[in-house]
Amino acid sequence: MADQLGLHVWTRRTLLHVLSLLPFVGTSACRAGEDGGLPGPSAPALKPLIDVHCHLFNVTDLPAARFTQTVMLKNYAHRGPLRPWELALTKALNTIERLLQTGVVRAQAEAAAAPGLADQTMELTPTEETSLAKAQADAQQALAEGHAEGLGTVTRSDCERSSGLSPNLKSVVGWLRSLRSSRRALARELVAANHASGFEAKLLCPALVDYSHWLDAPLTSPIPDQMVAAARLSRDPVLPAVHGYMAYDPLRRALFRAGKLRPGDDWDPLAIVKDALVDHGFLGVKVYPPMGFRASGNAGAGQTYPPKVEDAFGGSDPTGRAIDEALDELWQLCVDLDAPVLAHAANSNMAGFNFGRRADPSYWLPVADHHPHLRIVLGHFGRFGTYADGQAPGGSCSGDVPFAKTWEAAFGRYIRARPECRLYADISFLSDIFRPQERKRAQGGLRAYLAAFDPAGRHLVYGSDWVMLGIEKEYPRRGGYPHRVADFLTECGLNDEAVAGVMQNNALRCLGLDGPTGLRRRLEAFLSRNGLPASRLPG
Repeated sequence: MADQLGLHVWTRRTLLHVLSLLPFVGTSACRAGEDGGLPGPSAPALKPLIDVHCHLFNVTDLPAARFTQTVMLKNYAHRGPLRPWELALTKALNTIERLLQTGVVRAQAEAAAAPGLADQTMELTPTEETSLAKAQADAQQALAEGHAEGLGTVTRSDCERSSGLSPNLKSVVGWLRSLRSSRRALARELVAANHASGFEAKLLCPALVDYSHWLDAPLTSPIPDQMVAAARLSRDPVLPAVHGYMAYDPLRRALFRAGKLRPGDDWDPLAIVKDALVDHGFLGVKVYPPMGFRASGNAGAGQTYPPKVEDAFGGSDPTGRAIDEALDELWQLCVDLDAPVLAHAANSNMAGFNFGRRADPSYWLPVADHHPHLRIVLGHFGRFGTYADGQAPGGSCSGDVPFAKTWEAAFGRYIRARPECRLYADISFLSDIFRPQERKRAQGGLRAYLAAFDPAGRHLVYGSDWVMLGIEKEYPRRGGYPHRVADFLTECGLNDEAVAGVMQNNALRCLGLDGPTGLRRRLEAFLSRNGLPASRLPG
């Protein structure tokens, strides 16, 4: 996610206009014209696409206030009383969240709604607009006081290259308010945006996320309700195939095992993952390491955790052991059910100081070794801006990291030695392509990766990270995303066949849709139970 914070995809009016002209979304055989309008009858067919990493959550699915405060604004949890400006910021952001969630369809309601009622998009009333403007001004004032007391110092000394900037709160709120739609409406927006870019998604793989216990914030739409709403999208005959990833937080599982979850929020995350995979049409599982954990080796790593987390387990090392145990349980379940694991693997979106470095691909290599049948997709490949574990001189970070020491090179060395391994990387939210200097560096890094490790890009797959991509202000200004990624891959030296591999064909192998696999059998059984043909699935 996000190098620059800005508005969401296209304007709502433009998207609704496009959708009104697509009577059967997902079946168009036209391509958008060069001017960005709808294609004419002589335009070439849309190119096939599998989006292995997207999101279709709305504002009730996120702890929006705490996510904004902790992750985007980097006001991390700490011991001791909150300072006056922190109290003011918390109050203002909570007001913003409440206003933006007002009237928005919750997951439970969408799961039960008739299809025509599920395309809801809520506009704010004039009174709500006034209240939102005031809360936003209050939050901005609190932020200014926080920066005067050193909040900016924490941001600058962090090693997160990809968002080492001060987010514009107005832009963050602009993005969040664009999520005041049903999940089905968001899915239709994504389909329309792909069409305008000249692509047709054969499969969308949206991921749920579970930040609640790292951010100490409950959800308006609880995860079990989100699961049922997502299953409804998977049964929708108008949409293309939609089979996503169930969220799994190892901290939630560790707290469940210890009997420390809040009443009413004390469901077993491992059991619900199994339910999602077996009965609700999910293809895999999403984990989010920069919330505060590594994929392996948390015990004995000397890591810190948010104060409430450490207090729950009696210190940092017991916390690490509990998280490792919860992760080991997940890996085994995913092997048993042939379920891919998608991970945020960028040095970004952290819930604590330097937690982003815990997303390092280096920590996934032992998992891949110990579970060679586990399918792993590491999200957000291609920034080439962070030292891999053990590679940084003195543990430092830099904006000019030698290629051989980057996260991407650590991944590349592994897959070069094991070309048939089930470890892949997606290039979702590759916002570097929108800015000339960063594009040049990303191009140089990807050329080096392809030359040294993966000449045809067989271990790379396409992902958008939409709706998170809506934060990137250049996205709506530059006419879409998939075709720009495809053009970038061509610039980096991949031929048409290899580009098609990244955009679709590699995903068939990566996810397990290239034969009579356990994953394919699971999804075909789900489709059959719901009266849908197995031919909906690509491959």
